[in-house]
Formats: sequence, C-alpha cells, structure tokens
Amino acid sequence: MKYFVVTNEHGSAWNESRSLIEQEGWAEHAAFMNKLVDEGFIVLGGPLGDGSKALLVINTDSESTIRTRCRSLDADGTTPNRQNRALGDSTRKH
Repeated sequence: MKYFVVTNEHGSAWNESRSLIEQEGWAEHAAFMNKLVDEGFIVLGGPLGDGSKALLVINTDSESTIRTRCRSLDADGTTPNRQNRALGDSTRKH
C-alpha cells in the first residue's frame, strides 16, 4: 500500500454562521468518515488552519482507487449539499 494526501475545502453550501459540527448532515458525514477510518482507508484526517480546508492521509494502492472511493462520498450527506469539495489534483504519493 501507498499513502496519498488529499485536501478538501468547504463548498458553496457551507453555512459560515454555523460551526463544523452544526453543519447540516454533520452526523452522517462523521459516521461515514469513521467507517473509512475503521476500514483503514483513511489513516489521518482533520481540519487545516482556520478549518476551511481539511487534509486526509489515505492508505491505498492507487490514485484511481481514491477517485473511485471519493465518488462514494455522495453517500455521506455533505457532498450533495455542496458543503465539501475536493481540491483539484491535490493527490500526492508519499
């Protein structure tokens, strides 16, 4: 397995008047991310700086696996609401 670093930022539906855990769909998002951690897919993750971006360290065999799995983020309740979005080609092998 290899480690990849992926960054995300708030999307257009992010409600600036609410904290992270007050965002719509937070419980679903947290449960989904915890599942990815339990599976060993996400090794480390959390907010960066002011919290408008997040960093994920992912343990997988290829970038294409990340892209395939990230499509399943639609199931977590935040991506369809445009609260989070992946940042371009920010995937890096380490």
